[in-house]
Amino acid sequence: MAHALGKHLLLELHGCPRHVLNDISALEKHMVQAAREAGATVINTTFHHFSPLGVSGVVVIQESHLSIHTWPEFGFAAIDLFTCGENTDPWRACVYLKKALQATGGDAQEMARGQFFQRKTSARSPKGPILHQLWFTEKNENIALSLRHAGVVFDSQSPFQKVQILNTYGYGNMLVLDGHVMCTERDECVYHEMIAHIPALLHPHPKTALVIGGGDGGAVRELCRHPSLSAITVAEIDETVVQAAHQHLPQLAAGFNDPRVTLKIANGIDLINQTPEETCDLILIDAPGQDGPAEPLTSAAFYKQIRHCLTPQGILVAQIPPPTLSDSAFPQIFHRLQSAFLPHRVYPYFAFIPTYATGMVGFLLASKGNHHPVQNLDHQRAIQLSQTHPLRYYTPEIHAASFALPPFIKTMLNQQTDK
Repeated sequence: MAHALGKHLLLELHGCPRHVLNDISALEKHMVQAAREAGATVINTTFHHFSPLGVSGVVVIQESHLSIHTWPEFGFAAIDLFTCGENTDPWRACVYLKKALQATGGDAQEMARGQFFQRKTSARSPKGPILHQLWFTEKNENIALSLRHAGVVFDSQSPFQKVQILNTYGYGNMLVLDGHVMCTERDECVYHEMIAHIPALLHPHPKTALVIGGGDGGAVRELCRHPSLSAITVAEIDETVVQAAHQHLPQLAAGFNDPRVTLKIANGIDLINQTPEETCDLILIDAPGQDGPAEPLTSAAFYKQIRHCLTPQGILVAQIPPPTLSDSAFPQIFHRLQSAFLPHRVYPYFAFIPTYATGMVGFLLASKGNHHPVQNLDHQRAIQLSQTHPLRYYTPEIHAASFALPPFIKTMLNQQTDK
C-alpha cells in the first residue's frame, strides 16, 4: 500500500498580538512545544530577532523541520510544518500554535510529499541535548549586526523607549534600547573609557562633571577613577535604564554607589537650562544620538547652552553617529558644535568596538578653553591612571591615535555644512 513520505503543512495565522510575535524566547518555546505536540523529536533550534520587529526561526526535528516568520506590525505569522513517518501528526502542532500565538484566525493547507510502500522502520534517537540558537539582529539600511543569546532577562516598555537586557553567549549581558545595541559587558570598556578619560585627562584639574544620559553607569564608573572630581551629576531621563543596569549590569552601575555621584531622573535639556553659568568642568552627552529621547541633544541651541554652563577651561564630549553609518548626521552635528564653540576648538575622535553595527563609535570633543586634544594630554596623570586602575582599552597612545582622521572624514567635514 502506498503512503506519503511526509506531511507538509503551510499555516498562516492572523490577528496575533504584536508583543507575542516579537518575543523571540517565547516563540522558540512555542515552536519546540509544537514539535513535541506533533510527536516529533527536537534536535536543535535557530531563531533570529530583527530590530525593531520580526522573528524568523527554525526547529530541526528528527522527522524534518518546523519554521516560522512573523510580522508583528500586521499580527501575522507564516509557519511551515514538515514531518515524516507514521508517528507524527503536524495538525496537532497547528492546533497548539493557533492557541499559543493567540490568533483570531488562520488558514492551513496540507501537501503529501513523496510516496512509498509501507514498511517497518527502526526508530533513531538524536545524540546530545537540544542546541538552542537564539539570535538578536540589529538592522540598518545597508548593514546588520547579529549576536547569539540565551534569552531576554529584562524587558520593559518605559514611557520613552523599550528597554531590554539580553544574555548573549559571547559578550555577556547586553543593553538594548528600542532595538539598538547600547553596550555589552565584554566590550563596554571601549566606549566608557574613551568618553570619560579623554576629557578628564585634558582638563588641568577637573572638579565637577555632568553626564547627560549614561543611565547604565559606565561613564560614571570611569569618571570616579579621577580623584580630583568632587561632584559628578548624572541626568538620566529614563529610570528604567537605571533599574535594568542595577539588576543585570552591576559592574557598570557600581559607579552610582560612589558618594560623589548624584543621580537625577531628569531631562538633560531641562537640567542644563537650570544649571548656573560656568559651573561644570566636564560635560558628557552619553546618549544614542539621532532618534528617540536623545534627538534634541544634538541641536545647536543645546550646544550653546552647554557652553554657558562650562567653566572657562571646560570640556564637552558627545557621542555622535559614526560617518560610516550616518554620513549626513556626522558633519551636521560637527558644524552645529562649531557654531556653539570656536571652530578650531572642536575635534572628532573615534574608537573601535565589535558590537556596534559599523565597529566604530564616534565622539566630538569641544573645548571652551584652548585645549589641544593631543598636545594638552597630561601624560603623567594618564600613566598614573593606568597603573592605579585596570583599564582595558584607554592608553596615552590610544588617546593620541583616536584623533587621527582618515582622508574621507576630513573631506566630508570640509565639504558639508549644516543646513
